[in-house]
Amino acid sequence: MNKFASKLAALNTFEQLAREWYDLQKSQWVERHASDVIESLEKEVFPHIGARPINDLQPTDILPVLRLIERRGAIETARRVRQRMSAVFVYGIATGRAKDDPAATVQKAMAPLIKGRQPAVVDLEEAREMLLAAIATPSHPVTRLALRILALTAVRPGTLIATQWSEWDEESLTQGIWQIPAERMKLRLQYKNDQSRDHLVPLARQTIEAIQTLQRLTGRGPLTLPQNAQSPSPSDTPRSEPRTHVLGGEVVG
Repeated sequence: MNKFASKLAALNTFEQLAREWYDLQKSQWVERHASDVIESLEKEVFPHIGARPINDLQPTDILPVLRLIERRGAIETARRVRQRMSAVFVYGIATGRAKDDPAATVQKAMAPLIKGRQPAVVDLEEAREMLLAAIATPSHPVTRLALRILALTAVRPGTLIATQWSEWDEESLTQGIWQIPAERMKLRLQYKNDQSRDHLVPLARQTIEAIQTLQRLTGRGPLTLPQNAQSPSPSDTPRSEPRTHVLGGEVVG
């Protein structure tokens, strides 16, 4: 290989193209997703094939990288990493520096992702039982109130945990509407600042009463559910309790 070809190969390593692809794409992603993408490549891929010229890589180089992830039981992570590797190869093809996409070839050779049934409350009687269970659960008072609000609004636990008192101001409670900002919802980045995509949740009288009671306990700070206001036990939180202690696995977060 002559000196020019050697320099070209060094510029066209998998890591080099992956970072170019990432820099091109990251502006359309939310920060958390962008961090997840680059960190997964840095941790799972670059140590194994990052320094290799992209055109030297074959399916037999890609699959062992993914197998290492699968052996940890991280099947979904392995699939996401393969998709990201494939996107890098496609970028290389589009820019004239890669010939094919070996990450696409190995897709059918990967371990299957087996997902269990996602349980849910499907009728009014189940909803009533769920609410009664939330009320009767022996928990920290803040957690009990959070569970009651969760049961009455059916929002995601993560959404409730991140709620600030500014979303439950006097006007919202008077109108009986909880306006969750689009920026907190699972939306594409270009919709995050679009107020028309805010999620509106009706607040029943019982929900408003629970919120007002909660405010007397945690209303001094910006967050409705500050971590130090709940039980120190990790299992005694709105995120985990509806799945286990309260509902016997009948609500998903």
